[in-house]
Amino acid sequence: MKLIKTILVGLIGLTMMFAQNQGQGNQQPPPEAQAYMQKYQETGDANEAFEAAAAVARANAEQGDDWDEQLFNDCKAEAQGAHDGVMDDTNDPQEAIKAALHAACVCSGNCPPYNPSVMKSVHKYKKNDWAVDESKESNEEWMAAYDDYDNWKDWKPSGGDDHGDQSGDHGNQGDQGDHGDQG
Repeated sequence: MKLIKTILVGLIGLTMMFAQNQGQGNQQPPPEAQAYMQKYQETGDANEAFEAAAAVARANAEQGDDWDEQLFNDCKAEAQGAHDGVMDDTNDPQEAIKAALHAACVCSGNCPPYNPSVMKSVHKYKKNDWAVDESKESNEEWMAAYDDYDNWKDWKPSGGDDHGDQSGDHGNQGDQGDHGDQG
């Protein structure tokens, strides 16, 4: 779980850092991102920077009681692929490390497979056996989550909260539609 928490903290920290004008706010980037950016500034080599970040992540993860080397290696490979893809496409190291941390988070099973408000909406539709209305059929993300429901319906974040009880549906934007004749 330490690996998962480290990855999640890193992803959240990076997201906040980028949201605050690329780190000019009060939020400090996570140690992995700091190691990455420091090494990238020193060498200009994104692969060396990625390995520096991975070394920090590994050192932190190995301290946990539930260290899983295979999971770490699998998620590192996923992160490396995401990182390299972004670097190939954009040559933007900040976006590359952000993509890498997100890929590792998804790989670890700690990130939701879809937007939480979409998951909540789909869960309500499935739970209440509502027919998919026309407004949902045109929403690609919603339909992808709906079609993939059996694969994620039991997903829970590391805190154990059930996605059906999530807050943050943002005014029920995922649940709009007429259900007066359904359920």
